[in-house]
Amino acid sequence: MKQANSLSEKLYNLFYVETNEKDILTKKLVQLLAGKNVSKALDVGPGPGLITEPVYKRCQELTLIEPLAEYTQVLQEKFPSSTILTQSFLDFSTDEKFDIILCSHVLYYFNGPSLKLALDKLINLLSTSGILIIILLDCDYLLQYFKPTVGHLFGVNFININTVFHFLSKLGRTEFVEYFFEKSFRNNDSFLDYLFHFLSLKNKDDLLSCQKELNKLSSLLIKEEDRYILQQHGKLLILTK
Repeated sequence: MKQANSLSEKLYNLFYVETNEKDILTKKLVQLLAGKNVSKALDVGPGPGLITEPVYKRCQELTLIEPLAEYTQVLQEKFPSSTILTQSFLDFSTDEKFDIILCSHVLYYFNGPSLKLALDKLINLLSTSGILIIILLDCDYLLQYFKPTVGHLFGVNFININTVFHFLSKLGRTEFVEYFFEKSFRNNDSFLDYLFHFLSLKNKDDLLSCQKELNKLSSLLIKEEDRYILQQHGKLLILTK
């Protein structure tokens, strides 16, 4: 893993490379949106736009809300006719309604009252008969190893997917779509680096103190040629008004 010189590059190296997740999610979205041709769509937190294409192709007007300005240029190049707003989703204000809203791996950045605000805003922005697609990683597979020892040090809000599902199911027809993907690592150091940033710990010694847990998790890695593979899965929560 090369040294990251910016937040966007760091995120790209940690979560986008050496994984087939984005390819799998793109295929899922193509299937889900097949035959839909709508007026307006919204992608909340697209990053470099790795799974935005299926939405872009299905709408006349696409709005992208991305807080990292570093992604602006690549988004403009990929989706030239879209509107790109560099701001927080909670600061976004409009009277428009959107027929498709995609929110992939974004809700972790909200907690407590702000999570409720974010969910309420997503629902309010959805047009009548619109479709909301929320993508979340099923984090329990990894968290179960570290919650008892360093759970109080996690620097990110790991959302209970069932809680979000129950919230959405009160507002319209909601369904789960599971997906499975592989994240590969060249060596143990890159695996530890991934876990450290995934858990958003401030001190790497806190992770290394969980040696028993690390050994258990490392034993589940699949060895394939010159790399190690961690199998993970996530869920698409799909609300149709």
